[in-house]
Amino acid sequence: AEPPKTAGADGATGQPTPTEKPEVVDKGPTLEELAAEKQADFDQAFDLYMSGDGGGKRQGLASLSRLGDAGAFLLNKKFTETEDTQKVMAIVDALGRTRGAYASECLAGLFSDARAGVRRKAASAIVLQGAGAAKALEAAMESTNEMVRACAVSAAGQMRMSALRPKVHQLLGDENALVRMNVASAIGGG
Repeated sequence: AEPPKTAGADGATGQPTPTEKPEVVDKGPTLEELAAEKQADFDQAFDLYMSGDGGGKRQGLASLSRLGDAGAFLLNKKFTETEDTQKVMAIVDALGRTRGAYASECLAGLFSDARAGVRRKAASAIVLQGAGAAKALEAAMESTNEMVRACAVSAAGQMRMSALRPKVHQLLGDENALVRMNVASAIGGG
């Protein structure tokens, strides 16, 4: 049955008048807002990490990793602003040690970087994410970009996660030889 037609706010009929206001759900701050809140902590940790001093570098890296997705957001921003290869590689390494879904997504996104070294480093770094990287790796294995699929399979093979095995096996017949080679390596354990 059709709902009864009532007068709307403008006096027109035709639409039912809601009897209750929709519940507004506060989803909390956005990732960008969280990152802005942690910017000072990030800057201090990043400077310490990039200083090159052994103890300070480790302390800075530990501080960056504790910033979670907000830290990953800020690291990704630094990555896009940096041309220096040494700094780029250090940022990718730090992303690998930063826990959170956003860090995994950023690393998987780097599988399409034009620089082979960055792709390799990202594939190694995402392994450090453990089970938290599964969703990002599954998505990367479905990419139309063969380099992305190859890196994702390589990382999945290093991780030995049973949840990723079916996805890896699906790529046995991939059109790209590098992807197939990485699948064979992942399945064979080498």
